[in-house]
Amino acid sequence: MFEKQNYGKIINFSLNFFLGIGLTAVAQIMSKSLSFESLLMGLVTTMGIGYVIGDLVPAMALAMKATGKIKSKFLSHVISMGIVAFINVALISFFNVFVSAGFHVLGVWVGIFPLFFVLGWIILIVFMPICHKIAEALTK
Repeated sequence: MFEKQNYGKIINFSLNFFLGIGLTAVAQIMSKSLSFESLLMGLVTTMGIGYVIGDLVPAMALAMKATGKIKSKFLSHVISMGIVAFINVALISFFNVFVSAGFHVLGVWVGIFPLFFVLGWIILIVFMPICHKIAEALTK
């Protein structure tokens, strides 16, 4: 069990796990290099980059502020996850591509970002409630 103050860290870690699997698998399928070992290596890199970004960039706070007046919980969730996905997936995918492609990052990243954004948005919409349940269970 963890202290309640670690709730956000658990959400950050678990979301980056799901984002890491999704983004890494799609990137490796696109490059025809998917294997268990490469998926695991990509997952570790993505989770590391994503965790740091999640700690440093207040994407969720910005999303909550932007959607605070929306009455529909579902619409608020979808829009807020879109904002979080745009910010986090942009940064995570950019730095991941930089690690993979070096200074040629911009040409590669611009081409894959729209797909990664949509994928990240779907992952966040689906897995954010699950991550909250994980955090609740681990911080009782």
